[in-house]
Amino acid sequence: MKNPIIPTAFAEQSNVPSGKLSEALLAYKLDQQTGMVELDIPGEVSQILLFARGQLVNVYSANNTSDRIDPNGWLELLNGSKSAAQWNNPGTLLGLRMLALTPQDVRIFKILIEQKCDNRGIPKSALNLEKQVESWMEHPVPALAQVRWPRAEALLLFPGLGAPPFYSLFITGDQILHSAGGVSEIYGWVETPIELRLFSCEPLTTAWTEYLLHYAFSNLVSNLLKKFEKLIGRIMLNQIIREVNFKATAHDWNLSINVSGVNDQIVFTSPASAAEVYSRLLEVIFHQFEGVLGNTMLEMLVREATYRLPVPARQVVNEFLPVTNLG
Repeated sequence: MKNPIIPTAFAEQSNVPSGKLSEALLAYKLDQQTGMVELDIPGEVSQILLFARGQLVNVYSANNTSDRIDPNGWLELLNGSKSAAQWNNPGTLLGLRMLALTPQDVRIFKILIEQKCDNRGIPKSALNLEKQVESWMEHPVPALAQVRWPRAEALLLFPGLGAPPFYSLFITGDQILHSAGGVSEIYGWVETPIELRLFSCEPLTTAWTEYLLHYAFSNLVSNLLKKFEKLIGRIMLNQIIREVNFKATAHDWNLSINVSGVNDQIVFTSPASAAEVYSRLLEVIFHQFEGVLGNTMLEMLVREATYRLPVPARQVVNEFLPVTNLG
């Protein structure tokens, strides 16, 4: 496969006859898999498929622009292509490369896919990794860093404004390590990096917009829960948490909240679909707290929590979520 997102050594690989492609993808769905599939089709641009709990959430054409394709009709579109007669021969083998991931990883890979042709790289002479990470920490807005070695790869998500990475993914041929910002394995890798790149959230891509909606929702809710617990007590807070989780469960949204924060395992197909779910859950939270604290106090607390967000996250909140119009 030309220019794969993940080097060949890191993925599970298989070949399927073209006539069995639908069956192979159905098995992925029935197994409730979350991850990425890169599909190599003779005569066609490679396809990148992202799954969450067995659902196909995004499809990309792996060309220079990494265009999103409607996941509901991509296979029909492919079958209608000019080269379909060539590769749809029953004896033609299609290459599948699969990587099992978490929902958080899928969000990060979306960012990488949509920015993989970004040329704002780091010169190869700047290969002191610890100093480079310190430099990345000073980036003023959220950003994704990619580090590649001959036999490993790391992705680090930075919140901006001097903070260390708050999520890291380290991949080798033997393992995938997920960490809430840990970098010890990354610093301990014995090879010399061959590529260092930083992908800023500015200008916003669709994937960055989706990620910042997730980030903003999680941080807003976490900050508000802490404030509300001090004001109304744990017993009443637990009741409100139950109301929110009941709504999420009733709609089969793979998201829950607790006194410590948000466990968001949803991978959305678009910013609009993310905004719909987050808005409906925020409405439950706002309605419950407004009844106890009043509108003025609620607005003040929400305004304060929103102000703590990075500027790009505040921008997507203002555009997509019902936070600035509580009155």
